[in-house]
Amino acid sequence: MKQSSNASKKPKASKQNKNSSKTKPASAKSSAASKKSVKSESLAAAPVNTQPAAPPTLSKTRAKRQTKRGLVVAIVIAVVVLLVAAASTVAYALYQKPENVLLDAISKLPLATKASTKTTVTSDFLYEYDTVNVKFKKFTLDTGADTSPKFSANAELSIEVNGREISLKASGLTTDDGTIYFKVDNVVSVIKKALSLAGQKLPSQAEKSLEKIDGKWAKYSLSDMRKRDQKSAGQLQCVLDTYKKYSKDDNAKREIANTYKKYPFVVINKEVKSQDGNFGYDVSIDDGKFETFVKDAKETSFVKQLKSCAPDSLSHSSSKTHKAAKQAKSKADITMTVWVSQWSHELRGVDVSLRNLGTNGRTGKSYGVTAKTAIDFSKGAQVSVPSDAISVEEWTGAVQRAFQVAGGAYSTPVSSSYSGDSYDY
Repeated sequence: MKQSSNASKKPKASKQNKNSSKTKPASAKSSAASKKSVKSESLAAAPVNTQPAAPPTLSKTRAKRQTKRGLVVAIVIAVVVLLVAAASTVAYALYQKPENVLLDAISKLPLATKASTKTTVTSDFLYEYDTVNVKFKKFTLDTGADTSPKFSANAELSIEVNGREISLKASGLTTDDGTIYFKVDNVVSVIKKALSLAGQKLPSQAEKSLEKIDGKWAKYSLSDMRKRDQKSAGQLQCVLDTYKKYSKDDNAKREIANTYKKYPFVVINKEVKSQDGNFGYDVSIDDGKFETFVKDAKETSFVKQLKSCAPDSLSHSSSKTHKAAKQAKSKADITMTVWVSQWSHELRGVDVSLRNLGTNGRTGKSYGVTAKTAIDFSKGAQVSVPSDAISVEEWTGAVQRAFQVAGGAYSTPVSSSYSGDSYDY
C-alpha cells in the first residue's frame, strides 16, 4: 500500500519537473532578449558607417578615370583659349590695318553731331620793302560746330613789323536762324601801331569812331541780307532748312559715308610714329577717286536738295576748290599727316606742311607754311549768342567815319543805311 501511494506521487513530481522545464526556456529567452537589447544599444551608440567599403581596385579605377577627364577638359580649354586668341589676333590685325583705320575715321565724319578744332599756323614768310620789314609770326583758329546748326570761331593773327609785334583778334558766330555775329578786338591799338611805323598818328575823331566798335559784337541777320540781295537770302534760308532736315536723317548721312567708302580718295603714303595714343599716317589725295566721289556725292539725297537751293554756286564752288587744290599741289611740296585714335578710330588731328611756296624778299630764300589742327568730337560751338550786339549798319558806319577822318581810301560821303542792293560807300 505504501508503495502504491509513493508510486502514485511520483507522477506529480514528474509533472512539476515538466513545468519547471517549461519555465526554464522562458528565462533563457528573456536572458537572450536582454543580451540582444544590450547588443542593439551598443550598436546604436556606436557610429554607423553607412557607406560600404569599396574594393581597392574599384577606387583606383575611378581615380584614373577622373584624372583622364581632367586632362581632357584642360586640353579642351587650352584649345578654346588658343582659338579665341588666334581669332582675336586676326580680328585686331584687320581692325587696326592702316587702310581700315583711316577708312573708319573719315567715314565717321558725316555721322558726327558736334566737333571742335584748334589750328595753329606758322610760317617763315618775310616781306621787305624799302624800310618796312614784316614777319609772319602765328595764326590761330579755334572753331566749334554742332548740328543745330551752330558754328563759332575765334581767330588771332600775330605779325612783327620792324621788330614790333602786332596782334589782331576776331570772333564769329552763326546761329540756326542764319544770323551772323562778329567782332574785332584791338582795333584801335593795331591801327595806332601801324600808323606809328609810318610816322603818323590816328586822329582823335577817328579813334573815337573806332572805339565804338572795338571789341563790340555786330549782328548781320537774314533780314539784313534781304535788304541787299533777296535771292542770296532765299538761297541761304533754303540751305539752312535743308541742313536742319538732313542733320537728323542718319540714312542720308550714311549715304554720304558709303559713297566715300566706294571711292576712298585719301590714300596712305607711309606710316609715321604713333604718339599720344594715336596712329599717324602720311596721306595724299587720289585725284581720280576724288573726282568720282564728288560726282557720285552729287547724286545723294542731301546734296541734291542743296543743289536745288543754289545749283550754280554749289557746282562752281566744288570745282574751284578742287582746281585750287591741284594747283597748290603742283606748285609746292605738300606733306599731310592725319592722326587717328587707336581704339575708337576717330580723327584726332591733321598736320599740313607746305614748302617752296615762294621766295622771301631780298633774301631769296624759299618759305613755307605749317598748320597743325587738333580735333575733338566731344565739344561743339563754344561762343554764346551775344545779347548786346550792335547793328551791322552801326558797325560799318563807324569804320567809314574813321577812314574818312583819317584820310583813308573811303573818302566818299558816309551813310549808315542800305541803298538798293549795296551799302553807300
